[in-house]
Formats: sequence, structure tokens, C-alpha cells
Amino acid sequence: MTGWKHGTPSGAQMHYRMGEKPCEACRAAKNEYNRKKNHLRRLVHRCISIPEGVLVELYLNATPEAQEHLEAVIDLPTLDRMVAAHDEKESA
Repeated sequence: MTGWKHGTPSGAQMHYRMGEKPCEACRAAKNEYNRKKNHLRRLVHRCISIPEGVLVELYLNATPEAQEHLEAVIDLPTLDRMVAAHDEKESA
């Protein structure tokens, strides 16, 4: 088997394309690649959960720049609905 390198994620792919089970070196390389990729994905897509009322309070007391940033992350109709519900609770 020439033309591709064992011990790499692409080597594991070549084994699969040839209908083979990857050798130990290629399997280990593919597993390590997937571990790193999944770790990065978790870091990028990390999120937190906060109560809606707290988020609205933060939004209403934020600078205009911070409000614009939040509006870019959360769609405006959702923010408007949350603010309206907050205002309704405050006036009750």
C-alpha cells in the first residue's frame, strides 16, 4: 500500500475506502483527531443557561453597544417578547 501514509486520519479514511479495518496507527490517529475536533467544537459552542428575567435586566441596563451585540445573537422578536413579558410583570 503506497501513496498514502499510515498513522494519520487520512490513512484511516483510505483503509475504509479500500474496505479494510484501519490499522492500529491509523485508528489511533483518527481517534486523536476526533477528540481534538470535538473538544474545539465544545469550546466554540459553549453556552450557559440564565433565567429569562435576568437576561432582560442585563439587556435593559446594558450600553447601546452591548444591546446591539445581544440583538445580533438573539433575534429581535424574541428579545421584544421577553422585554414585553418583563414590563408586564413589573407593572402588575
